[in-house]
Amino acid sequence: MTRQVDFFAPFSPNVPLLWNFKSGGFEYAEKAYRAWFETAGRIQADAVEFMRHRLEKDVAAVADLGKCKSAVEAFSLQFAYARDAFADFVGEGQKMTAVLNSVARDMGGTLTVEPVAEPKRTPRKGGAHPAGH
Repeated sequence: MTRQVDFFAPFSPNVPLLWNFKSGGFEYAEKAYRAWFETAGRIQADAVEFMRHRLEKDVAAVADLGKCKSAVEAFSLQFAYARDAFADFVGEGQKMTAVLNSVARDMGGTLTVEPVAEPKRTPRKGGAHPAGH
C-alpha cells in the first residue's frame, strides 16, 4: 500500500489572513510569492547546470564506449557510467530537497526532511572509466 505525502502542506496559506487587510494579509502574500519565484528561479538554474554537467559526462561515456576492445571492457565502462550517473542524480535530488526544506523553514512551515551536505559530484570530464584505465 502506497502512503501519500502532501509536500505542499507546509505552504498551505491562511486564507482568512490573506483577505484580512488590517492584519497584514498583503505582506504574507508578497512573502509567499517572492519565495516561490526566487526558489523557482534557483531550481531552474540548478537543474540546467546539472543537465549540462550530466550531458558532458554522457557524451564522453559514449565516446569511451566506442573505444572498448572487448565485451568485458564495455560492461565495466557501462557499470562505472551507471554508478556515476546514479550518484549524480541522487546528489542532485538531495540538493533540491535541501532547497525546498530551506524555503519551507523560511516560510514558517515544517518538513521532516533533514538538510544534507552539498552533494559530491565526480569531477572527471573524460567520461566514466573502468578501473585500471
